[in-house]
Amino acid sequence: MRTTNGMPERIRVRVFSDEKAAMLETAAKRGLNLSDFIRQIAAEAMRTAA
Repeated sequence: MRTTNGMPERIRVRVFSDEKAAMLETAAKRGLNLSDFIRQIAAEAMRTAA
């Protein structure tokens, strides 16, 4: 995986508090922080959409 130091881009997403809590819980179960979790599921979605 790429290094997370100095990532030049940022994406802002608004979610409901219960959605964020569920994402944080799932990320923690996978041993990931929220940013890594979101990048991982987005990458999986891109692979399946291709």
